[in-house]
Amino acid sequence: MAKTLTIAVCSHNKNFLLLDTIKECQKFRGNDVKLIIVHSGNEGISISSNLADMYYFNEKMGGLSTKRNFAISKCTTDYIAFMDDDCIPGEGWIEYILSGFKKDENVKSVVGRIKQYTDKGSQHFDKRLDYDKMGDNPRLIRLTAFRFVNIMKIGTGGNMAFCADIFAKIGNFDENLGAGSIAYAGEDKDILYRVLKAGYSIYYEPKAVIYHNDTIGENNLLYMAYRYSYGTQAILRKHGDFCCIILYLLGLSKYLLEYIFSISDKARRQIVFNLLKGLLGIR
Repeated sequence: MAKTLTIAVCSHNKNFLLLDTIKECQKFRGNDVKLIIVHSGNEGISISSNLADMYYFNEKMGGLSTKRNFAISKCTTDYIAFMDDDCIPGEGWIEYILSGFKKDENVKSVVGRIKQYTDKGSQHFDKRLDYDKMGDNPRLIRLTAFRFVNIMKIGTGGNMAFCADIFAKIGNFDENLGAGSIAYAGEDKDILYRVLKAGYSIYYEPKAVIYHNDTIGENNLLYMAYRYSYGTQAILRKHGDFCCIILYLLGLSKYLLEYIFSISDKARRQIVFNLLKGLLGIR
């Protein structure tokens, strides 16, 4: 029987976290699911999985976008979902993702919610990087009559799925964006925005939860803030339309004001400084 969904996990030098992710994916055994692992690093990993249809590729290739495009080339299912190598799928995740495609005939992508696996992770990401931005309400996302949408609130790469045929229409991931590229990040927002610009819709399903298994320290948090922000300015400059110009100016104004008025909170001020530096495209 043909499989319905491919889960693609792309990884680089996170062997122990990747093994946790694969272990959690074993709960999907018996579903019409295919699991593709695209891994690069100093050494391969030994995998013992009960998942009937799992494919492991130890490929010495470029950044995250290149790995995701490789996974797309191996996809033989109707849908493909992307999960990061430090994430754990929540209960019913597959069912919620697949049900999202049935909400409207124009839906070509379904995005879910990312929550932190630990309280420490919540402190690092949700409260200090405003990571969980999409809220509690499910909704259909499309371009308005004025072709405006907040690109920062259309989904994130650690929990997004697509109709597999969409890539023939809008192209694959931009390999100049994303982790391991010259722009550090932004490949997820870019391809989701391209779905919208092609006239299709995205469905946000907050019940499709993936948990982020936080392992980063303070210095890495600051670097992550910079990378995310640099990637943001890269995609806004790439598209350069009215929507992107407005979002760029709003983001710049927000962080500039926050930096000025956050003197008492030194930790937050450091993060905002890195966000500003990235948004200005400073190397």
